[in-house]
Amino acid sequence: MENQKDSEELFSKAVQLLKEASFKNGIKASLEVDDNYNRVWARDSAVAALSILSAELQSLYPAIQSSIRLLMNCSAENGQIPSNVELDENGNVQSISFGGPVGRTDASFWWLIMAIQFLQKEPNNDLRNDVKLKADNIFQLANAWEFNYKHLMYLPLSGNWADEYVTHGYVLYDQILRFWAFDLAADFFNQTNWKEKSDKIRNSIKQHFLLETDFQGTVFTEAMKTSLSKIDLEKDFISSFTPADFIPNVDAWSVGLLLLLKIPSSATTKKLINSLKRIFIEANRKGIPAFYPFIEPESSLYQQLVLNHNFRFKNYPGHFHNGGIWPVINGFLVAGLMQVAEDEFAHELKQALENQLLKAKDIAPFSEYFDGIKGEANGVKNLCYSASGYILAFQATHHSNEFKNRILYSQTLQAQIFEKIKNPVLNIIKHLNFNKVKTTVVAIAGESGSGKTTLANYLQLQLQQMGYKVMVLHQDEYFKLPPKKNHEARMNDFEVIGPQEVKLDVIDEHIEVIRKQLQNTLAVPYMNWVSDSEESRFLDISKTDVLIVEGTYTSLLKSPDYKLFIDTNYLQTKQNRIKRNREKVTDFIEKVLQKESEIIRSHRKLATLILDNQLNIIS
Repeated sequence: MENQKDSEELFSKAVQLLKEASFKNGIKASLEVDDNYNRVWARDSAVAALSILSAELQSLYPAIQSSIRLLMNCSAENGQIPSNVELDENGNVQSISFGGPVGRTDASFWWLIMAIQFLQKEPNNDLRNDVKLKADNIFQLANAWEFNYKHLMYLPLSGNWADEYVTHGYVLYDQILRFWAFDLAADFFNQTNWKEKSDKIRNSIKQHFLLETDFQGTVFTEAMKTSLSKIDLEKDFISSFTPADFIPNVDAWSVGLLLLLKIPSSATTKKLINSLKRIFIEANRKGIPAFYPFIEPESSLYQQLVLNHNFRFKNYPGHFHNGGIWPVINGFLVAGLMQVAEDEFAHELKQALENQLLKAKDIAPFSEYFDGIKGEANGVKNLCYSASGYILAFQATHHSNEFKNRILYSQTLQAQIFEKIKNPVLNIIKHLNFNKVKTTVVAIAGESGSGKTTLANYLQLQLQQMGYKVMVLHQDEYFKLPPKKNHEARMNDFEVIGPQEVKLDVIDEHIEVIRKQLQNTLAVPYMNWVSDSEESRFLDISKTDVLIVEGTYTSLLKSPDYKLFIDTNYLQTKQNRIKRNREKVTDFIEKVLQKESEIIRSHRKLATLILDNQLNIIS
């Protein structure tokens, strides 16, 4: 049974540790100086920031912002965020580390997750703009790590937090963090192309690591397909794989993140929960080990552990990455379990974490990990990682609704929006005729900020849940000039504004290619708002059941089967446009929108269905 007094006392001590580790330049990983922990780390700062935000410890918000700024200012030319930064007593940068034998691929994603979660609580336009630019750099670098453009990064051994473990190649943990970063950034910065990418990454995770679909289109070799077809996620796991092997040990942090972000299907979630419960019992209810089962000395993988260490060898069976019970990981697991309504197990695991921390509070407060066999405290003590893990567990179990709103803000907001418009979307679907014999094309038109993208996204989501394969094309990517050059052209000649700015003929051509299934992939334009240039990206268009095309002038397209028109005007949608923060809402922009409004009023008569600003059908 949980002891409320013990819980609150431990929570207070965890908060106090974070306060002591926070200073004007950021948040240190630990109060100790062992093994360079007395630095500002990207990953550790991010985890600490999530716990601070979850508990609304507002006095520590400036330290979060300092960590964000420091790490961003020390980033590499390619956008990579450093693993950690060493400062002298005056706050001057002494050294910048991007990793040991290899760079840390997870640091950039953790930094971006921290930055966006912070900005959602503490809006700051200057920081927002800087983070937006850095996000674009980070995503471009991560896209390059795919190598084969199939939505999974291929990463080196020692490339993430488990830097002395054996995961490498397609590593689940890093794919999840990339998805989370993309998904947060897409919502926060209103970037539909990022949202499309996050969906592809999530789907690839579900296909390759959770085995929720067949192996068609995977990166697996034929031999790997045969081997993986025998995997049972209640007994096995795929923490990483290469063309030649896979690591079957359960990666507990990845499981916690999967549950927290609700990536697995309900059936897969049950299997993962059953696996965790089994491991918890086998660990004598002390907690969930970081990776399980242990790699024993007789294993062929053990020699890799022996060769891969920095200060001293720590990966004995039941220790460090090799089966150590980390408070930070168990904190994420508790939060994840609460997210999928496994409250009883979450409380049980939180109690186990609490028991371990209380036992060691005097000799090794908030130690790095506990021995997976004996339960003894090990590693660095006074670690913010561990204090943050407990705060996350405490907040998730004691303040469940507030926790979801504070840490899963974007996803909660998305869910609220969808719930609000779900009935109008279902009603629209009833008025349209979809079948899988041919591709059905739906155009969504309306003024800027009217809700075209929102409707497209949720129409896609609802149809996907009904079993259709759905694609979305955005008119904004088909402008003849990139954003800044297009704006300059309008400034020079106001008369250029109108449908002639858009390659509507190309959209019609692409619609026909998709409808007739002339090829499996299609190169479509993509406007890079940072470099102000048009780029290309390839979409998988095979077996597309429904194609949605959204944009101001899409009523003029020749090809759609149905044309939806959202009947609002630019004055009604001003707040929506400000909120999405795509461009400054200046007097000139208002004049542009007034002219666009005058142009598209005549398009109303071309619509199959006319919708009001709540997406209800009015005619």
